[in-house]
Amino acid sequence: MTPLDTLLAEAAARQRAGAGDAALALYDRVLSLQPGHVGALHASGVVLMALGRAAEGEARLSRAAAAEPGHAAIANDLAAAFRLLGRLDEARDGFRRATQLDATYAEAWHNLGLVELVRGDAAAARPALERAIERAPGIALTQLALGVACGRLGDHEAAVQALREATRLDPATPRGWTNLALALAELGRGPAALDAARRALALAPRDVDVLLALGIAANAAGEISLAAGTLRRVVAERPGQADGWTALSIALRESGDSAGAVEAGHRALALAPAAVDAIAHLARAQLAARDPVAALATLAQAPPGQASHPALLFASGQAAQLVGDIPGAVAAYAALATSRPCWPAGISSLLFMLVADDASPASRIAAAAGDWARACAPVAAPRPRPRGPRAGDALRVGYVSPDYRRHSVAFFLRPLLAAHDGARVMPFLYSTGTQRDDFTAWFSAHPGAAWRDIAATDDATAAARIAADGIDVLVDLAGHTDGNRLGIFARRPAPVQATWLGWPATTGLDAIDWRLTDAIADPPGVEADYAERLLRLADGFHVWRAPAEAPAISRSRGSHPPTFGSFNQALKLSRATIALWARVLAATPGSRLMIKCGSLAVPQAAARLREAFAAAGVAPDRLAIVDARLPLAEHFALYERVDVALDPVPYNGTTTTLEALWMGVPVVTRAGGDRHAARVGHSLLTHAGMPEFIAADDAAYVAIASALIADPNGRFAQRPAVRDRLAASPLCDGPGFARKIESAFEWMAAS
Repeated sequence: MTPLDTLLAEAAARQRAGAGDAALALYDRVLSLQPGHVGALHASGVVLMALGRAAEGEARLSRAAAAEPGHAAIANDLAAAFRLLGRLDEARDGFRRATQLDATYAEAWHNLGLVELVRGDAAAARPALERAIERAPGIALTQLALGVACGRLGDHEAAVQALREATRLDPATPRGWTNLALALAELGRGPAALDAARRALALAPRDVDVLLALGIAANAAGEISLAAGTLRRVVAERPGQADGWTALSIALRESGDSAGAVEAGHRALALAPAAVDAIAHLARAQLAARDPVAALATLAQAPPGQASHPALLFASGQAAQLVGDIPGAVAAYAALATSRPCWPAGISSLLFMLVADDASPASRIAAAAGDWARACAPVAAPRPRPRGPRAGDALRVGYVSPDYRRHSVAFFLRPLLAAHDGARVMPFLYSTGTQRDDFTAWFSAHPGAAWRDIAATDDATAAARIAADGIDVLVDLAGHTDGNRLGIFARRPAPVQATWLGWPATTGLDAIDWRLTDAIADPPGVEADYAERLLRLADGFHVWRAPAEAPAISRSRGSHPPTFGSFNQALKLSRATIALWARVLAATPGSRLMIKCGSLAVPQAAARLREAFAAAGVAPDRLAIVDARLPLAEHFALYERVDVALDPVPYNGTTTTLEALWMGVPVVTRAGGDRHAARVGHSLLTHAGMPEFIAADDAAYVAIASALIADPNGRFAQRPAVRDRLAASPLCDGPGFARKIESAFEWMAAS
């Protein structure tokens, strides 16, 4: 070994030991003896970078690269020097050259991916990082960077996969858990996101980035109090960070503090005027504050070319929905479903609007649900084998719902649950909601049922819990409404799965075997509109119990003019509905129409509705809008001012129809229609024993409504009889319905 080789070996040893200054001195001695020594130039350049002297390191590495332009490691390290100096384009080009010189060079691919991320080009970063992982799969930092790149590209499923691997390889790094929490939150997997954020918090309890991720995850998990408290700490410690204010705005909006949400949203936008998330969530806060004009002005501030960003599309859809612009909402949500098909809130909103939109055929609803299911909820497990007969053991039926509270679904479920025969069915109540009230207490304490709170449990864990409970028939009560957990059903935790009650269309899931309905709401020939098989129950698929707050029927009509009424949601007031009701009013001079809907407290929504009726020829003084959100007793009492209720098309009422009948008010509906939601009124009135209120077409609808209101005082005297007929019908026969549905469950389990 020559003296020069001895110096180089000693310098390299000092470098490996972390003694940079000593190593540099030895390399300098080599270069004093041989100024163009490529190995010394290369190694000393790397040492200088490690010592924080990047400019000097770059100079030596440039000399080494000029001397040996085909050396991949020198090209890689020179590019690293450019990166340290902020010369990112040169760094990118250098890392590319290193990978061209040696396509198997994992470190160069890794570095190229990192610098592309820093440059803001996630699309270029992702393939580079994937190439690095192909060659060196066990590097946690590469997996972490890939997860970040996928997240920026909106591929959050891939991000979660990479970040789970990063945390497996290095579970002690808070950044891995933090980014995993954020990716899971983007997918709406709140409980899993919160678990990941808490893992990060245990490693770095005072790290503000970790706290921000915890707040965002808590938002996604519905832990709003935790989110708000955590995010207030974040903005206090880092008031100049827009992300913290945006996340706080979300938490305050979800807590009902719309004014606070708007204020926090303005703080975020002031810090980051071009940030799409800040724009979108300020707009959503303004919508929560019932100020669509301000929201639309905020959305107009989006940078050019960003109008198709998912967050902006969702906020635009909500703005259109708030003011009653159903076509506008459909257009925004459809664009959102194209750009981000697996966002739960987006697909739920699109399907809800399609059901209400008279211009969207039933086939479009089915196609959209099917597209979602194929892209976002593939069956992850084979169908479990049936448990087989067990002596003395009741069929185990699981009901999955976010609505074990004062919600329409609960008013239908309570009479069934109260009447279930424990010898035939053991109900398991799987609660996926976070709102609690006195109904929740009733369900959770019901002596004949097993209560399971799975709101904070991810889909996979919840499915395992259901499988462990040995459920024979698992029933979805939410469909695509808020808080649904269709991802559980995609995992097939039960041998038989069904959907019932909470959603007026297909789920799109092949993993759900049956849909409980009847032959009127879903007559033969509509099977193509469903992924599920249709099990048609005799005498209807509803059972209902009037709330205790419903008063006795008044004995005095009062002096109000002949009044039609609708207490349905504003989104059901389609163009076809307005045209039909305008014909009713034209045929009944002196009558008026009362529309009660809390969302019409938004002035623009009420104005839009009035304009639509005016365009249909209805004078303003014939339209009475009640926009208050009334306590239930006052809501029922308002029916005293309504003589005849009108059912909207194509999205009929359900709860509102039964409420009106309970208060003795006849409801006029139209038979037919191209979707389940348009045939529910026909089903309800048939099984209530009131076919005289069912019209075959629009002309018959107008004629029936006109005849009913012609003698309002005489009609008022018949109110007790209407209530009595409903009370005596199958729709209010809890035990009878329970026997019927128990037989259906037993048949499904046996077949």
